[in-house]
Amino acid sequence: MPSITLPPGTQLEAGTLQFLSDTRLLWIDGGWTAPLSGKTFPTINPANGQTLTNISLAEAPDVDQAVQAARRAFETTWKRVLPAKRSM
Repeated sequence: MPSITLPPGTQLEAGTLQFLSDTRLLWIDGGWTAPLSGKTFPTINPANGQTLTNISLAEAPDVDQAVQAARRAFETTWKRVLPAKRSM
């Protein structure tokens, strides 16, 4: 997990620490998935320059997968869902 420096007396909740300790994945085709390249990039805390967490780096093949999944969803069930329902 990246090192996080907090002001004295400040503590992060367990859920926040867990969130920051995991590499953030890509949401593709209804689920979390690692990038095909396995590459990540750090998210930097602007207050102190430290890495907060690592984010998956989506490259062209990942985007292609996401677009294909979105197209499949649109061509099947998604286009029949009313806008009010889609926003929920």
